[in-house]
Amino acid sequence: MFVKTDVTSQDSVNAMVQATLNTYTDLDVLVNNAGRTGFHQGNPIIQTDESDWDMSFKVNLRGTFFCTKAVYNLFKEQWRGKIVNIASQAGKYGDGSLPNYSASKAEIINLTQSTAKELAPYNVNVNAVCPGYIFTPMWEGLKDYAKSLGMTTHDLFAAYCKKTVPMQRELYPEDIANAVLFFASEAARNITSQAINVDGGTREH
Repeated sequence: MFVKTDVTSQDSVNAMVQATLNTYTDLDVLVNNAGRTGFHQGNPIIQTDESDWDMSFKVNLRGTFFCTKAVYNLFKEQWRGKIVNIASQAGKYGDGSLPNYSASKAEIINLTQSTAKELAPYNVNVNAVCPGYIFTPMWEGLKDYAKSLGMTTHDLFAAYCKKTVPMQRELYPEDIANAVLFFASEAARNITSQAINVDGGTREH
C-alpha cells in the first residue's frame, strides 16, 4: 500500500500511520528513509545556501522526528516495535561538500540514541543504518566532468569507490535493505541505540 505523505507535516505523517492501521490493524516497524540534500555544494561552507540547510533539516531530521512521534505511543502501548533510521556515514565525520546534509544526519544519529533510551524499557528497538557510497541520480551532476574523462557517471563512481572504499567495490540499495531487515527482525531484539556503517570499510566507527 502506498500513501502519499509529506514527512515535513505532522498531520500528513499521522494520516499515513492511521491509513496503515486502518488497512493492516497492526504496525510493527517504522523505517525513516526520506532524505534530501540541497541544490548547492559547500566546501567552503559559505557556498551552502539557507534553502539547502532548511531542506536538509526539514526532510531529514524533522521528517524522522515527526514519523517517530507518530508511532511513539503506539509502540509503547503495544510493548513492541522497531524503528530504523537511515542516517549516513557523513553524519559521523562530516562532508565538506555537503555540510547541511552531514549535520542533519549527525542529528539523526543523536535522535536515534535519545529515542532508543526512552523506548528501551518498553521493548522497542531504535537503531540507525549509515550508508556509504551508493550510485544515485546525484552523480548525474558530474556528467560533464565524467564525459571530459571519457567516462560515464557510473564509471566515475566505480573508480571513486575503488580508490576510496577498502573493499574496492560499490554498494547497492540491497546492501542497505539487508541491514534494515536485520534491525527490524527479532535477531536484533537486544540491539538498540546503535548506528551501524554499511560502507565497505570506509569508516572505522
